[in-house]
Amino acid sequence: MKQRKRLTLGQASLFLGVSQTTLRHWTDEGRVKAFVTPGGHRRYEEADLEAFLRSHHKAQGVKSLVARIEEVALKQGRARQYFLSRPWYEGLAEEHRLQFRERGRRLVELLVLYITHPSRQEALLEEARALGEEYGQHLGGLGLPLPEALEAFTFHRSGIVDSALEVLRDRQPVSIRALEAFPRVIGLMDRVLLSLVEAYQKEAP
Repeated sequence: MKQRKRLTLGQASLFLGVSQTTLRHWTDEGRVKAFVTPGGHRRYEEADLEAFLRSHHKAQGVKSLVARIEEVALKQGRARQYFLSRPWYEGLAEEHRLQFRERGRRLVELLVLYITHPSRQEALLEEARALGEEYGQHLGGLGLPLPEALEAFTFHRSGIVDSALEVLRDRQPVSIRALEAFPRVIGLMDRVLLSLVEAYQKEAP
C-alpha cells in the first residue's frame, strides 16, 4: 500500500498557493483537513489538499487583483457624482476636469504595470513620482487649499485600494504573489501622494 505523503504547514501553503496565515484560518474553520503531531505541529496529507483544490475555485492571483483595480477606471460615474457635489470642483473649467480624469487613468495603468512587472520597479516608481508632481503642480496652480487638493487625490486613491481589498473580502483562496502585491500598491500610491504634496507646496501661492 502506497504511503500517503504528509506536508508541513509551509509545504502545504506552497502546494495550495496561499499564505500560511490563510491556511491556518482554513484549517481552524474546518475547510482543510489536518492533524497535529505530538509536538504540536500541523501536518497535511497531499491527497486531502488535492481534493480541496478540486472542490474550490482556483486561487485568485495577480490577474484577479489587476482586474479589480482596472474596474476603478470604468467607474467614472461614481467619481464624477462625488466631485460634482464639491464646491471647488464646480468652478473648474472642463479642461481641468479632463486633466484630472486623464491622470486618474494614468495612475491605474501605472499600478497595473507595477504589479505585473516587478523587474521595472525603480523606473515605475520614478513615473509615480513624476505623476504626483503633475498632480501637485496642477492643484497648487489652481489655488486650492491643501485639504481640498488632497481630497481630489485621496478619493481616487481610496477607490483603488478598496477595489484591491475586495480580493481578500471574497474569502476565496489568494495566491502568495497577489498578497505580496498589496504592499506594493500602497507603496506606489504613497509615492504619488508625497510627490503631490511637495509639488503643491512649491506651486501654491
